[in-house]
Amino acid sequence: MSLVAVFVLSSCGSGSDNSKLSGATYVALGDSYTAAPYVPKTESAAGCIRSDHNYPHLLAKALKVTTLIDRSCGGATTQNLLTPQVTLTGSTVQPQDNQLTNDTDLVTVGIGGNDSGIAGTLFYYCAAGTSCNTNTVAANAATALKGLEQAVVTGLKGIRSRAPNARIVLVGYPQIAPSTGSCPLLPPLATTDLPLFNKINLGLNAALEKAAKATTVTFVDVYGPSKGHDICSSDPWVNGTVDNLTKAAALHPFAREQEAVAKLIEKALSRSQTGAGSA
Repeated sequence: MSLVAVFVLSSCGSGSDNSKLSGATYVALGDSYTAAPYVPKTESAAGCIRSDHNYPHLLAKALKVTTLIDRSCGGATTQNLLTPQVTLTGSTVQPQDNQLTNDTDLVTVGIGGNDSGIAGTLFYYCAAGTSCNTNTVAANAATALKGLEQAVVTGLKGIRSRAPNARIVLVGYPQIAPSTGSCPLLPPLATTDLPLFNKINLGLNAALEKAAKATTVTFVDVYGPSKGHDICSSDPWVNGTVDNLTKAAALHPFAREQEAVAKLIEKALSRSQTGAGSA
């Protein structure tokens, strides 16, 4: 998308008390659902279109960390956690994980929607006047989601190797379209296409949750808490199909969604449990 809990200790000896993150180093990784383009104020250098009020900044303020390194970037895929990315402006940015060290205390990751055309299927196929309610589209989406799980596992293992002492949190995506009915702000998505659209949206989050479980990191569910906040709700967390340069890019989160995600992660970090967990 040029375009997430019970907290699990990501390494032995880490504590669950958020007060221990005061003075910590926090590195945020992810795509545009982390960068939050056009949520004021947005910095567009290098083409990542990253907001200073996205959830990493809000979380860093709430936790009183000393250092926030926000590497989120619009258009990023899981591959860009480990390899350079060419942004929408043609600039090249370094791998997102290159700021991770033994001294990193917290890592949040919000990634996966851009892999294998998943976002393209949702936004530029299903919602672009072409019916996505076909066996071919469903089969392609299932294949992409299966590949996504392994790609995220690889990315998380790479993060763990570079930041072995950090708490690691994988953040999911919100609900985009309503579960039933129609959505005039997501035209011309047909009512008959809604079931598959939502199945892909749910499948994206399921793949992330499985990857988190496989690598014993925390998964923060955003889909569940965002129900009732889809694009066509009375209190949407995601913008419609028109860019709003003072609020949010088209089909991207509003500030209220970023605020909610920051609180969900903070809540996750306040809990402790051995073994994998989610909230």
